[in-house]
Amino acid sequence: MAEKVIVVSIRESAVVRPAEEPSASSDLNFFNSGLLNQALSKALVPFYPMAGRFKLNHHNGRLEIDCNLQGVLFVVAESNCALDDFGDFAPPSDFRTLIPAFDYSGGISSYPILVLQVQLTHFQCGGVSLGVGMDHRIADGVSNMHFVNTWSDIAPGDLTNITQPFMDRTLLGARNPPQPAHIPPH
Repeated sequence: MAEKVIVVSIRESAVVRPAEEPSASSDLNFFNSGLLNQALSKALVPFYPMAGRFKLNHHNGRLEIDCNLQGVLFVVAESNCALDDFGDFAPPSDFRTLIPAFDYSGGISSYPILVLQVQLTHFQCGGVSLGVGMDHRIADGVSNMHFVNTWSDIAPGDLTNITQPFMDRTLLGARNPPQPAHIPPH
């Protein structure tokens, strides 16, 4: 059987522009580090585990989140290059320099592991990047984006779209002894 050739035909193409001129009150300085820092602080209230630290539970050897409200690292940086210098951000790109990095070779007792770190980088071309490093053990991609979207809604002062995170873990509680309701066939 011959392999089917996929054909995509463009029906219409257009450049969509804003429906009206931005108002004089619109804040085009949306990468203001003070504003982002303040909004981040407010977003951490409902997402308080993000402000915690990972710690080692010495009884069972597991890494756990200590919700101690120690905060998130917020770095403001500048680069001697333009955004174009990063190409398409594909390996071996230096894109990792846009997220704060730590040397944990001395173990977590030397520097507690942050759950979240942020870096605002200004480039010579006038561009900016907001690098967000989140540990996947605290939340999945959808939950991490929920946090980022909440942060971005708070920054300009829009509190109408804020959806509180669901933190009730009792749904995940294990029964003792385990009572599986459904065991899939192998």
